[in-house]
Amino acid sequence: MKKVIYAKYNRTRVPEYQTVTKIVEQDGNKYVVKEALTNDAMSHIASMESKYDRLSLLYKNIKPGKCHDIDEKAVFDYYDGTSIADIIESDMKSLDDVLIKIKNYIDILFQFNVEYVKNFTSDETFENIFGEIKELDGVPAVSGADVDLIFDNVLCVENNRYICIDYEWYMDCLIPISFVKYRTLFYFFAKNHAYFYSKMDVAAFLEYYEIDRKMQSIYRKMDDSFQQMVHGKDWVNIYTRKYEKKVHPIKDLMLQIPDIQGTMAEKDNDIANLKVLISQKDRELIHEKETIEKMKYEYQVLMDRKALMIREKDYEISEYRKVIDDDSEEIKNLRQINSEIKVDLEKSREILEANEERLESISNSISWKITRPIRAITDLIRGKR
Repeated sequence: MKKVIYAKYNRTRVPEYQTVTKIVEQDGNKYVVKEALTNDAMSHIASMESKYDRLSLLYKNIKPGKCHDIDEKAVFDYYDGTSIADIIESDMKSLDDVLIKIKNYIDILFQFNVEYVKNFTSDETFENIFGEIKELDGVPAVSGADVDLIFDNVLCVENNRYICIDYEWYMDCLIPISFVKYRTLFYFFAKNHAYFYSKMDVAAFLEYYEIDRKMQSIYRKMDDSFQQMVHGKDWVNIYTRKYEKKVHPIKDLMLQIPDIQGTMAEKDNDIANLKVLISQKDRELIHEKETIEKMKYEYQVLMDRKALMIREKDYEISEYRKVIDDDSEEIKNLRQINSEIKVDLEKSREILEANEERLESISNSISWKITRPIRAITDLIRGKR
């Protein structure tokens, strides 16, 4: 029986890329299916198998998940493993350790077979997506790349093998290696922004991995172009917009000062009210703590009483068991005596029966009958006396 155990619908994309990804279980086996949600997306699904073939030759340390084109669907092998993102996020205590761990995985992912590494030159396919960018001429690039090689899309499976489980955004043109690396790093930082917030900003984070601020600006615009291709021109990248710096003319800022001062006064008043509220809450908290401590004490008293009662009951039970044991011994002795009496009675019964038989034998003998007159005269004489 076929059962869908997971499904993700991508309906916010433009029609050409609207798909659904499902994890299916059938007869104890799992596999992954990508299907088109629109007729326009059929060609996107049909391209998956060829993308698998091309990526299989590109990386040194990664293998794409096996893909089959079945009934106008892209069917992928299912892999048990842990994503690189989950591995890193499972232990993020020391920032230095996290940065080193990320670098180690970057080094693993970004190893390409040498015949696919070239100096970047633009072509029509690239410019249709990203536009013409002169600053990229000559930078190291790969011939065809999965621009969505983020840590969440790479699993570490048994024997320390690495499997790329989602490569639908393979692009068949020269792509700067550092752009793919930028996206890998940027989206990991954005996902874990709460962790990095007080430690370093995104620009410093990317500079640590040798992506300078000039290239960051170029790659941010490239990523926006890529996202607009997928989601449409009106799409706003919630991640990149988070780190953009807004520029305001001084004149406009001067005009805003009275409003800002008024707002600050309102905020000061709000702060004062919040302080009063906090003070009240602190008193309530102290009262609650005292109540809890009292309840803990009363609970402990009850538990002590319970323990004492249990000990007393255990002692009573022990004494009753001793009485029962004594009674059992006495009953045993009485049973023994009763048994012995029964034996004696049986023996007496046997003796009585023997005597009765003997008496009967004597009474029936000839001598006893002959001497009967004599015994009668003797009884008569004894009676007169």
